[in-house]
Amino acid sequence: MEPMPHPVLDADRFYDAGEVGCAGPTLKEIGQLMEELPPGGTIELRTATDTGRASLRAFCRLRGFEIQTEDAGPESDRILIRKP
Repeated sequence: MEPMPHPVLDADRFYDAGEVGCAGPTLKEIGQLMEELPPGGTIELRTATDTGRASLRAFCRLRGFEIQTEDAGPESDRILIRKP
């Protein structure tokens, strides 16, 4: 049994996109979580695929969210997004 993914960045929230990536319905869920955060709040995304990475960047740009960190790891990437 694989261990559950856990946050590694100092963020207010954590979202595991896993193998699905940051596309389609995942963006909707991420948007809902971001809207729940207070101004200056952050969310850490974990993704094990590049799927939707361009969509995530465009989504953040359009919604005014700031991608603060993109860390590539051996098994998954971590992305830290800040709500203005």
